[in-house]
Amino acid sequence: MAAGDCPSLVIRGSSAAEIIEENVTGFYADENPESVAESIEQAFGSKERYEIVKRNAAERVYLPWTKVIENSIARYEVIIQEYKEEKT
Repeated sequence: MAAGDCPSLVIRGSSAAEIIEENVTGFYADENPESVAESIEQAFGSKERYEIVKRNAAERVYLPWTKVIENSIARYEVIIQEYKEEKT
């Protein structure tokens, strides 16, 4: 999720957002271009704040790919189950 010490910008409510703490280890945006642009501007608006979030991301967010895959599979299983329940 955090590449080295680069905080992530994730879509609010996405599975990726589950491991990001907003404005602590990364940044959130809604799923539209305006929100993404606003979040980027906010992320870089304060160099000091960006540096803090960057450091936090490097220290707290790293996940090995095996864990990322496990989390993704678990999330897809929930989505499939919810879909099946809606159809019945």
